Amino acid sequence: MYGLLTKQLETKALAAIIAVSLLILAAPHGRAAECVTINSELNALLDAYAARTDTTFILDPRVRASVKLIGAEIDKLTAKDVDRILILHGFEAYESDGIVYVMPNGLPDFVKGEFGERWQQ
Repeated sequence: MYGLLTKQLETKALAAIIAVSLLILAAPHGRAAECVTINSELNALLDAYAARTDTTFILDPRVRASVKLIGAEIDKLTAKDVDRILILHGFEAYESDGIVYVMPNGLPDFVKGEFGERWQQ
């Protein structure tokens, strides 16, 4: 009985080692060790981006969301990344006179038009 239990444990341990090895081999080169998960409030993410790029944001009071970034760093996000994060969370950004206005998706076009053009950098 003891020998059978030992053999089963050895088999399970070997299977676990093989599974972990396959996961490591399947990861893109250099990414396995540097993958970072960041949980942030959208406002904090926009604040960090604004400070780094000297961008001014004005947020609708309904602009609130939790953002989870996996494999990215807040200080390396581009304008396109930030815009995609906004879209993913149900918001749109418009720019006028150097100010970026962030509001919920779905507002009527005549309201959006008051805030300039779609934010694209």
